[in-house]
Amino acid sequence: MALDITLVCSICGMPTGGSLADHNPWVRDLRAVLYGDDWLQATISENLVLNASEQIHEFLLSGGHYISGSLIHNKCYEVLEFACHPTPINVQILNLFLQSFGLAIPNLVDSIFITSSVLNWGHGYAGLYQGSDTQFRRLKVSHNLSPTQIRTFVDSPCSDGEFESRIIRLSAEEPTNPRKSENTNKYIHTISDSREESCPVLETLPEELLEMILSLLPTEDVVHARIASRALALCHLSQNFWRSRFAVGAEFGYIPEPWLYKEKLIQDRRYADAQVVYRVAKSDRRSLSFFFNSRRRVWDLVQPLANALTSFSRHAETWGSVEPRGHRMASLWQPRLEKEDKMTWVYAHGDLHESREEPFHEGCRPLFKRSISLPSQPVAAIGVSMLPFHGTTYITGLRFFFDGGRVIPLGYILYGREIKLDIQERLHGFTAYTGDRGVHGLSVLTNDLASDVVGDIVGFTQTCLKSKKVTRAVKACFDGMKMVWLGVTDDVATMQVVASSVGTDGKVD
Repeated sequence: MALDITLVCSICGMPTGGSLADHNPWVRDLRAVLYGDDWLQATISENLVLNASEQIHEFLLSGGHYISGSLIHNKCYEVLEFACHPTPINVQILNLFLQSFGLAIPNLVDSIFITSSVLNWGHGYAGLYQGSDTQFRRLKVSHNLSPTQIRTFVDSPCSDGEFESRIIRLSAEEPTNPRKSENTNKYIHTISDSREESCPVLETLPEELLEMILSLLPTEDVVHARIASRALALCHLSQNFWRSRFAVGAEFGYIPEPWLYKEKLIQDRRYADAQVVYRVAKSDRRSLSFFFNSRRRVWDLVQPLANALTSFSRHAETWGSVEPRGHRMASLWQPRLEKEDKMTWVYAHGDLHESREEPFHEGCRPLFKRSISLPSQPVAAIGVSMLPFHGTTYITGLRFFFDGGRVIPLGYILYGREIKLDIQERLHGFTAYTGDRGVHGLSVLTNDLASDVVGDIVGFTQTCLKSKKVTRAVKACFDGMKMVWLGVTDDVATMQVVASSVGTDGKVD
């Protein structure tokens, strides 16, 4: 029986118990993403409560099985659910993401509250750690933190009730006429004189359209517009406008509860009146700064993860599997598949960690190995799927388009995150830009020409992957999120790869 559990929250980077929980009980309220011998089949255990005197294995070990996984604070998972809405979190995809990044062991000298290794996404958890390089391969706990900064890390990212209590108090004080309240509150100024409209065309527009225009503006610009225009000043601001203040990217985009209440994801009626929520957030932001700072820190951390989960969920829905597309070949993690081919490849890759037993700290894991063979006809275009993630971009997959509607996919195909490179020539290979964690950028080679580069290239290793003749097959390895190995060949004499029959949409028939 063995145990391999990350004891630090994989989202916020804070501990999941210990002495910190004595005054911050939210840190021991946990969920665990766990898997056993079948690393592709994960489960999520809910409502784990870890007391300071108890050991994590008392919760997670049962039946003599090997268990691996990651712990996540319930509150952090709740924020992740908020950010993913309306797409539910696919636990299998989240598990693959968690397996795709190593564990950084912080320098614990003078550490205030960190006592274990932490998942190394490639960032410093919004100031909690300082990295020794741009990839944060080694972390050290930030020292000399002020009491305010420490509260940002140790306070729950979900309100302890004080924020909602203030909403209740303000709701009780509101006038019975909501329209009067909305047009006279001090945060969205109006004009009341009788001067001529500065933009007469606005007076010809219906009020619903005027409100829609205001809803698209930042709050500061809304104030200026309503001061400058009588039509906009007299426009009734409904709940739709006030909820727009909490949209992603807006002033309070990290507090999505008013939207979530409308979508019935949460039932807390205190968030029913978005205008009241806005007024409390605006007026009490300083006195509630610890909650706002903690929520914003975790929200900024989960946004790239939520976007990735949403994109990969669509890949899974489209193809019926969380795995990358292509002809399945054996790897250390899938040893029972078809064995390695005997072709000669020109390739580039990240810092591959090819052991299931040794600790995984740096580089990347080649969890999946996939290949495709290309027909002799010219490639019309290549679609490159890319994933922006915490300050960099990863290549996740490729689609090869041919005249007549034939499409051959390789890897994770992220619709809406794909750049299409028109070629209309025979493929001779790629130029790949790789870092420790995989492939970050690509350009396509045809004869002596190269396409534009897509993805990131600055600071990464450039490798020319050019076949001597026309490229006849492409092979790639992937972890649970990105491409980590890419190779091409024109060797067809001993080709073992069988091309799939694909339809015009790239799906296997």
